[in-house]
Amino acid sequence: MTYLEYSGENYAEDTAAIADDPVSRAWWALTDPRQQPLDSAAEGEWWAPAEEVFHLD
Repeated sequence: MTYLEYSGENYAEDTAAIADDPVSRAWWALTDPRQQPLDSAAEGEWWAPAEEVFHLD
């Protein structure tokens, strides 16, 4: 499970910059083969929504 809190102003632009980063791409090349989608993920989707258990403000 993961948690993401975004504090920027342009999510699409910022995630595109991460995808263009050679260090991020190298990390993904190492880690992506070790992951598999959950059975509850929609067809063609990698991640599945999770039920919120804790909410911290």
